[in-house]
Amino acid sequence: MNELFYEEEYPIMAYSLDCYDQLSLVGILDIFQNIAGYHSELLGIGFDDLKKIGITWLLVRTKFDVIRPLTQLRKVNVKTWQSYKGRVDYERDYLICDEAGEVLVKGTSKWCLVDIKARKIVPTTKITDDITYPNKRNYRERFAKLEFPLFKATEEKTFAVYRSHLDHNFHVNNTKYGEFITNLINLPRGVSIKSFSIDYIKEVRLDEELIMKYEKNNSEYLIEGYTNNEIAIRSFLEIEKR
Repeated sequence: MNELFYEEEYPIMAYSLDCYDQLSLVGILDIFQNIAGYHSELLGIGFDDLKKIGITWLLVRTKFDVIRPLTQLRKVNVKTWQSYKGRVDYERDYLICDEAGEVLVKGTSKWCLVDIKARKIVPTTKITDDITYPNKRNYRERFAKLEFPLFKATEEKTFAVYRSHLDHNFHVNNTKYGEFITNLINLPRGVSIKSFSIDYIKEVRLDEELIMKYEKNNSEYLIEGYTNNEIAIRSFLEIEKR
């Protein structure tokens, strides 16, 4: 077994589906998060391992593309590997496949290591072993951050941050932003996500308010979230009829 490449079979539970019985935005982000955690633990660099040396993982951005319809799924096969290591960042790729092995979703994410007390990014040399799986990437282009220079919001909603939104770093968990976005844009029946990207810019904490805004251009949504008058997340979502 090559430990640098990890795969696992997942049953699709009701909570991973949206109200139209499709694998939801939150469901996809949750699968990515879980398998990344399992693989990190297998490699000895999971949350508890890193906590012993005063650092933790911080997710910086995620993107994915939906290749095939995400309906009538009972279980999926999920694959992950570290595809890149930089001076202060890592990239991790994902594939979600159906039972026949056909790719349903491909995605990638960028991670950094953060000093728990100082809340500052530390270099990747803090982890001495290179766990990059060689010569396999989902995307040729480098992972660029989102920019919306002409952003003009047409809709806005304010969400309160409750304890149920937090993870073990005591800020809003990345999957919960998928929940906020879902409740912000309210996609109708017959429409599915084609592609999605999100940048996590500023930590949002308990009892803060998250003001979510979006601009819609045909099949594309430009989304920004603010807390304490500062940008917290920026996201892009493209939809299509299926």
